[in-house]
Amino acid sequence: MATNITPATTKVTTSIRLVLDGVPYTITDTSYIDNVTVLFNEVFRIPAASQIKVFSFGATGQGQLAGFKIMLIRNRDALNYVRLRMNETGLDAVDLKIDAGKAITLTSRSFKASGNNAAFDSFANIDEIYMQASAADVDVQILILN
Repeated sequence: MATNITPATTKVTTSIRLVLDGVPYTITDTSYIDNVTVLFNEVFRIPAASQIKVFSFGATGQGQLAGFKIMLIRNRDALNYVRLRMNETGLDAVDLKIDAGKAITLTSRSFKASGNNAAFDSFANIDEIYMQASAADVDVQILILN
């Protein structure tokens, strides 16, 4: 049975509020993501023993996505960080640390990893995402809109 999903617009708001030395500061940024037809929200158990592949991009099927418009990755652990590896298959890779209780938001599959201060030449696309916990297994929540 075919399902027709009506594309939706998502409002994304980031707000920072701070009172520093009695002076209040507020910075708010709002953007809109049009034509969202896919919502993925799942919690993964990420092992410390070895990295695991969480997603492949550019294809469809279990654990595979055509792409994303925004991805939020939240480390739900209270003590341990998780290493996020994004790579272009067989080529460049970049590793990011997501501290305990923190999150990272990605809005593009484009990245560039350079060694030894090499000059920038071009962006690559993230083809795969791997994760590994630091000292003990952690739960990571991943929210994807496409």
